[in-house]
Amino acid sequence: MEYSAERAFQSRPIPTCHDTLPPNALVRRHPQALYLSLYSQVLRHPLAPSSWHTDALSSHQVWFSIRAFCPNRLSLYVMQVMSPDIACKLLDESPKSWELTVCYNALISEYVQDSQFSNGLHLFREMRSRGVAFNAVTILGILVLGSTVPTHLDLGMSLHCLTVKCGLNSDLAVANCFLTIYMRCGSVILARNLFVEITRKGLINWNAMVSEYAQNGLGTGVLNLYRDMELLGMQPDAVTFLGVLSSCANLGAQKVGIEVEKKIEHYELGCNWFLKNALISMYARCGNLARARTIFDKMPKKNLVPWTTIISGYGMHRHGEIAVKLFDDMIREGIQLDKTVFVSVLSARSHAGVTNRGIDYFDSMEQDYGLKSGSEHYSWVVDLLDRAGQLQLVN
Repeated sequence: MEYSAERAFQSRPIPTCHDTLPPNALVRRHPQALYLSLYSQVLRHPLAPSSWHTDALSSHQVWFSIRAFCPNRLSLYVMQVMSPDIACKLLDESPKSWELTVCYNALISEYVQDSQFSNGLHLFREMRSRGVAFNAVTILGILVLGSTVPTHLDLGMSLHCLTVKCGLNSDLAVANCFLTIYMRCGSVILARNLFVEITRKGLINWNAMVSEYAQNGLGTGVLNLYRDMELLGMQPDAVTFLGVLSSCANLGAQKVGIEVEKKIEHYELGCNWFLKNALISMYARCGNLARARTIFDKMPKKNLVPWTTIISGYGMHRHGEIAVKLFDDMIREGIQLDKTVFVSVLSARSHAGVTNRGIDYFDSMEQDYGLKSGSEHYSWVVDLLDRAGQLQLVN
């Protein structure tokens, strides 16, 4: 049926400027090779592309612009069915396309997102050698995505120097990306120095530092940043509060956590599901299980995450029986289990000293739920047997 549609397209008379070319329906249905064939014919058509409807993808420049700046359903579909190499062939149909920044941006992005970072970097170098200008989109949405592992620190620093040389460092979003690069590459000093150098810091910059500090276990640094924000009159948002609550949980800073909860209510963020779970975790880890349970019980719909958090909290503070009861309640609720919640319940069983029930849970992981046990599960089983004086059963 698809090929009869193609023949109908081939036999169609050359359209006038008032006609609408119908390849849009064809590209939605045809495989990559046929799409490339049809689209190549479109590009070679004697009628000027500007007189066709853009919805028919009559111009690859329009298509790449849509992909880069307005990712509607059609353009997303086309990128999904095409590899970056196929997209390069489309550009080869019109060499002038290689002079457009937007085309390079879209292609490099696809390479990076397709885990072909080296190809994306090669294309960026080619872009530079041809004298094609790069912009903030190139840095923000393309190269930075592939420059957040420790081995790429030197590359990140080189890109940073390039943005300074080309005057892009004043863009707060660009600066934010380099903050992320330095933190994720393990260079806290470089990140902090860059943060200090930003003269007009926006909330996005503060949040980047708060989030990265929190993820790197620098809780004291997070709370200091939060205090600085308050002194400067910066209004925090949900991202800020998530980082602060995580740090409060790690430091046992319940007093700050209580202040944050009040701020959450003040800014009408109380319905934020992520913040509620962060509050449960903070209170549970600080030992205030009553408050953690109150927040948990008031959640209208609970998925696996809050269940795991509250079970872990009770287990951590040696309330094994309550933790196991919650685990059984979760099963009755039909919540799909994962490996993490089994770590929590095995830990709770170990603290409660109930050996047989703990071994039953361990066995049920694979037998009933198809979850393969890992080293973290075995370590808790050994701990459980040791506490029960049955370490000889390990073998």
